[in-house]
Amino acid sequence: AKLSEILGGKVTLVSVCVRDIAIPMLKTWIQPIKEANPNLNIVQVSFVEGAMYKMFKGMLLGSIKSRYPADEHKSLFVSFSDSEEFREQLGLKNRLVAYVFIVDQERRIRWRGVGYAMQHELKALQKSAKTLSQSPKSHR
Repeated sequence: AKLSEILGGKVTLVSVCVRDIAIPMLKTWIQPIKEANPNLNIVQVSFVEGAMYKMFKGMLLGSIKSRYPADEHKSLFVSFSDSEEFREQLGLKNRLVAYVFIVDQERRIRWRGVGYAMQHELKALQKSAKTLSQSPKSHR
């Protein structure tokens, strides 16, 4: 499935990880939101940069997936390409930190977080996800 298909029509938490160092950061966002809103669609995007890695894609996928709980594998997208264009379009300047977004039913970014989640950020994230999920159409 394509990422755009999975996002369509659902409020979604999208996480982006370019380097492994950011995985612990993602967990500080994903676990609390899953507990607070278990029906929220969650999609995780992970980049593996470097031409050499493409040759070992099959072996690496298993290793990458082992870092995530089994129930998250179906929503994990791994890209073996350069992240520069993707990051530039979303304003993701730092490859070493995690990014999370709330995307509305129309695929618009409505909320953004960076790095490790702080308590006040988690509250804002949960409120945003809840408000958008309860709305028949996204707020404009």
